[in-house]
Amino acid sequence: SMISIKKMFYRLICFYLLLLSIPSCAWELFDKNAFFFSTSSKTKTLTMEEVSEMRVRDIKRALTRRHGYSTDEVGRVLDKKELIQTLSFEEHKINQKELETERRDLFWKGLWVTIVVGVITLCWPMIRHLLEVAHVNLVVYTDRKYLEMSRCWDYRSIEGCLGLIFIFTVDLLQLWLTISVLLSWVMRSKFFFPMPNISIRPAALMGGD
Repeated sequence: SMISIKKMFYRLICFYLLLLSIPSCAWELFDKNAFFFSTSSKTKTLTMEEVSEMRVRDIKRALTRRHGYSTDEVGRVLDKKELIQTLSFEEHKINQKELETERRDLFWKGLWVTIVVGVITLCWPMIRHLLEVAHVNLVVYTDRKYLEMSRCWDYRSIEGCLGLIFIFTVDLLQLWLTISVLLSWVMRSKFFFPMPNISIRPAALMGGD
């Protein structure tokens, strides 16, 4: 009904706001496994206190290597306080850029999770039906394989047992490949079926040189 749809819509909004309030450290599981998003290493920035404790040559080295300052530009700065302010400002800019990227990633992560939860909520009757069908097919498959294996064991057929084990292994590999191909459209994981990356030239398929 319309009232239930409105309630679900309001719940999704509350859920999305709750996700936005989650700190970024809570998303480390997604970042480590790279389920939906690519990982990006956070740059280690220096605070004002750390910069103040550095020596002049270390500050100049950091300006030239980390922030692209030329040797002449750094050499013209003689006052240590000015060097500290310059390096602190550059580190602050990097820190602000990292925070903006973190907020943007958090926004998209929360949005995608909310969409997934909404789709699951709307399609839950169909998903439950699919799960029931899958459960029935699994029970039928296991019962059939158990019957075939018991038949082979009763007849003392080692070749038949080995053949059934081989067929069962092939079925598992086929299931693993199918799940990996379907999930590869929405996520990435190291547990997917290993697929070779073979580069094929279009000219080779057309019979050209």
